[in-house]
This record gives sequence, structure tokens and C-alpha cells, in this order.
Amino acid sequence: MSTNPTFSMSTTFGAVLIGATLASALFGVTTMLFFVYYRRYSQDRWFYRFSLAILWVLDALHFVLALHILHFYLVDSFGDILALSKMVWSFKLDFSTQLAIVVGVNLVCVVRLCILGRYFHRIVPWILGLAVAGAVSVVILLIYEVYTISTFSQFSDISKIMDEALVVGAVVDLTICLSMSYYLFKSRAVTISHRASGRLLVLMRLVLMSGMAEAAASVLMLVVFLTLPDTLIFVAIAFPIPRLYIISLLTMLNARTPQPSKESQHGKARLPMDKANFISLNFMDVIVTDEESTVGWSLHDQPGSSSST
Repeated sequence: MSTNPTFSMSTTFGAVLIGATLASALFGVTTMLFFVYYRRYSQDRWFYRFSLAILWVLDALHFVLALHILHFYLVDSFGDILALSKMVWSFKLDFSTQLAIVVGVNLVCVVRLCILGRYFHRIVPWILGLAVAGAVSVVILLIYEVYTISTFSQFSDISKIMDEALVVGAVVDLTICLSMSYYLFKSRAVTISHRASGRLLVLMRLVLMSGMAEAAASVLMLVVFLTLPDTLIFVAIAFPIPRLYIISLLTMLNARTPQPSKESQHGKARLPMDKANFISLNFMDVIVTDEESTVGWSLHDQPGSSSST
């Protein structure tokens, strides 16, 4: 972004305001999906539960930092052109948080692919793991470069690593998307249950749509960054992207069949009333005793039986 006093607020911080507002709205969606996950899958693998907890903390941090960025540039620095051209500390930290969320989601997806891949081709998850490891290296380098600049106009100095990071991100997204869809298709082919087959088909569609959306967002951000370097529109696009990744992951995890609770595993499951098999009671014997005698009789005599005194 140029330091020229005539720069347009609508294409700089106006665009950032729109992107941050959209990202804030998606924060409500991600929080609801987190709640649904922990409520329905409390017995899930510890890795998933721990990883998603970290992702929620990063997502909440992203929300708080976005509020600070907007307050600093639109309130504290209102009318101060020199201050508007500088990069506040919360912007750099939020940029790093967004990248950490994207990498975290990709790591969880790769672990899930490793679990699925052990039943099919074991080499594919390892290839994906190496691809994600390469993406992590690029992300770490990009975060380092961001902390070396102090103004928005200096983004042009790190444009090369920015381009590489966006391209690598789009390639990894498409690779994970296609691999997950392939494994789900293979699982559906060997599934006997019609209901399970239908669930896998729904999951395939969700994975394909979310993966394509993530890759398209990365490509769009790259195109805007290259064609409109003197604006902050690419920053506005970057704000909601991490939450698209989280929504994609949680939607896939929440689409599974809910797991039984611990009580069900220990024999304390609830039995539906329509499945209960009650035994009909046709008679009741009552016995009355005192010090001198014992008297017994049937309140409801069985057929062929007689009462005695």
C-alpha cells in the first residue's frame, strides 16, 4: 500500500473492515460446530479432541486480534496517514495465527488420511505428509519475513515468498481433497450397508466442495495480491479463509455417526420402550401370617388352579 496521502480508504481499510466483519460472522458458525463436535463425539480419539481444542483457541485469538486491528486503524489512527501506513503488532500476530490455523487443519486431515490409508494404499498418506511438511516450512519462512517489514508497502519486498506460500497452499488443499474423496469412494465400494454408503456419499460431496472452495480462495487471494498490490483487498480475503478451513474440517467430522457414550459401553444403555419385551403377570400370591396360623390365597387364580385355606 502506498504512503501517498491520496490513497483510497475504500480499497484499503474499508476492504479490511468488510473482510473482518465476514470473518466475525463465521466465528459464530465455527463455535457452534465446535460445540456440536464435543457434545456428540466426546469419546473421539484424543488427538482429534486435543487438536480441535487448540484450533478453537487460535480461532478465538484470530477474532480478538481482528477487533484490535480494526480499532487501531479506524479509531485510534483515524486521520493519521502515517500511522495508517504502518503495520501494527496485532496485524503480524493475526497473520501468523491465520497461517497456524490453516496448517493445523491440514495436519488433522493428513492424520485422518493416514487412518483411512492403512486399509488401502499406505504410500499416499506419506506423500501427503511430506507435502504438508514442505508447506509448514514455507509458512515458517513467510512468518519470519512478515516480522521483518514494518509498513504495508513493504509487502512487495516479500511478494516472492507470498506467491510461493499461496501456490503451495492451493496445491496441498487440492491434493488432500482428492485423496480424501478417493478413500471415501473406496470405502463406499466395500460398504454393504445402504445407509453407510449414503453417508459416505454425503461426505464425499462435502469434502469436494470444501476443498475446492479453499483452493479457490487461495487462488483468488494470489490473483488479487498480484494485480492489486497497492490495496489491502488481499488482506480482506485472507481474514475469513482460516474459518473456511475450520468449517470444512468440523463439517466432515460432525457428519459421522455419533459414538456411543461410556454408559452405553458399560451396559447402561437406554432401552427404547418399543424394543422392550415385558412379561405378562397373570396372578399374584399374597401370604398373611400371624402367631397362630398362616393364610394364603391367590388374588388372580391361574386356569386350573384352586385356592386353599
